[in-house]
Amino acid sequence: MRSVRGRWAVLMAGVIWSGWLGLGGCGAGQGTTGPLVLPVDPVTELVGELHLHQFPLGSHAAADFVADPVAVSAVNNDQLVQLDPVPVASEGSCRLWRRPSCAPACKGLTWCAGTNSCQPLPLVRYVDGGPLRISGSRLHEVIKLDFTSPDTSYVSDPPPGDALLFSGGEMLRVRGGAGGGQIEGSLPAPLLLEVTQPDLAAPFHLPASGPLEIRWKPGGAALVLVSVNASQPDTGDYGYIRCVGPDSGSATIPASLLAGLPPPPRDNRLEIERDNEALLKTVTPGRGILAHAAFSAWVNGSD
Repeated sequence: MRSVRGRWAVLMAGVIWSGWLGLGGCGAGQGTTGPLVLPVDPVTELVGELHLHQFPLGSHAAADFVADPVAVSAVNNDQLVQLDPVPVASEGSCRLWRRPSCAPACKGLTWCAGTNSCQPLPLVRYVDGGPLRISGSRLHEVIKLDFTSPDTSYVSDPPPGDALLFSGGEMLRVRGGAGGGQIEGSLPAPLLLEVTQPDLAAPFHLPASGPLEIRWKPGGAALVLVSVNASQPDTGDYGYIRCVGPDSGSATIPASLLAGLPPPPRDNRLEIERDNEALLKTVTPGRGILAHAAFSAWVNGSD
């Protein structure tokens, strides 16, 4: 339900935001072998994804390239392939999902996408799309991503761990790929996220009634994703809400959707993610990769 999440107009905290991002990588950058000549055609198919994601105490960089291109219109997350069941309710920019039930149970290469709706699992083949190099960070001279095998895909340097990838506010330059998949473009690194409400140092409780109000210091990113998850360990029931909106400093999770989550006893999680995304062009007309740089903060609790 996420971006290419911002494709629809969203409403959060009373602000309407049309968040479809402009195409990244439209200008050729200078590299060790000179600038690439990128096509003027818009990106309609995605051949890979790049993630530069960090948290208060760590980060990870990741990449994947797929053998079979995925239509941009089919992607609604920061991943090319993600299995979300059919939402059961929505309000404004927020959607609610609950654990679906299929009878009989889905078998073989299928999954339960909605009530008594078994759908085929997407078959994805990961391939070597060439190395990726990201420069412009004030913390690392270069962030490297290299293919290892179809099973493990890409490894990163620095590896996932407690080292941050960027300090926030830099313009990250992406270059790499191979052959017709050569890539060049840029992506702004979001500022670090400072949440002021609720207190992330305290256990998180969902409100017994009314909406959930969230506040943070605005940072000028393209979008902010707020997600609420609730699950019952004893029954296996779960539900989650996602809202997408501007980096305005406030968001409201509607009471009507909170009431649709599994009731107590339950485990809760709130996550706020500041995100910049772009479609980076390859030298092949119409093809590109989905890149995102994000900073997340979260809190867990139980009711």
